[in-house]
Amino acid sequence: MKLKNLGCIIFARSNSKRLKKKVLREIGGIPLVLIVFSRVRKVFPKNKIVIATSKNRFDDNLVKICKKNNIKFFRGNLNNVLQRGIQCCNKFNFDSFMRVCSDRPFFYYELANKMKKKFREGQYDIVTNVFPKTFPKGLTCEFIKFNTLKKANEKDLTKKEQEHMINYFYKNSKNFSIKNYRSKFGIRYKDLNLSIDNIKGLNMSEKIFEKNFFNINVPTKTVLKDAKELF
Repeated sequence: MKLKNLGCIIFARSNSKRLKKKVLREIGGIPLVLIVFSRVRKVFPKNKIVIATSKNRFDDNLVKICKKNNIKFFRGNLNNVLQRGIQCCNKFNFDSFMRVCSDRPFFYYELANKMKKKFREGQYDIVTNVFPKTFPKGLTCEFIKFNTLKKANEKDLTKKEQEHMINYFYKNSKNFSIKNYRSKFGIRYKDLNLSIDNIKGLNMSEKIFEKNFFNINVPTKTVLKDAKELF
């Protein structure tokens, strides 16, 4: 099936428990969510990217950032991320999308472009790099067809499966066509954590960007090299 409207959804919320309001935290004066958005722009044009957040009041400031920067956004259920994704696809007429988490300041756009090309061929329900996981944490990238996503919504899912929307498909992989990309970096970088889970991750990210003169689109290979040297 030929894909006619492939988009990108960045899932974001401000009520993170380990590091409060982390998507709004700034690195080099730039909110984390905008750093992720900038790196995603290396894969998708601006009009194909949507930030999907919740209807809760604590996400109002996130929406203000979207409006200020003329970024498309969608507000839905906080905990049922699967439902939020489905409703977002319906609103923007996506027949498929790339899923990105907003706490990934070093989103691996170089690999994402290769995955996008493969996914556009239309033969796979999902194209991913976490089945199994061979990349450092924080370099996750997943493409999924909308019709495939809706199949999960027809099932009696647990709250955890509703929140981690792609996990259902990995658990039931025999029923779906999944293409996985494996890391070519070897075991040297496997244990690195390049996502922002806490203040330590935030500080690490800032040091890496600082070393690269706050070029937020610094190549991922450079990020890995710097992270290994610094930490």
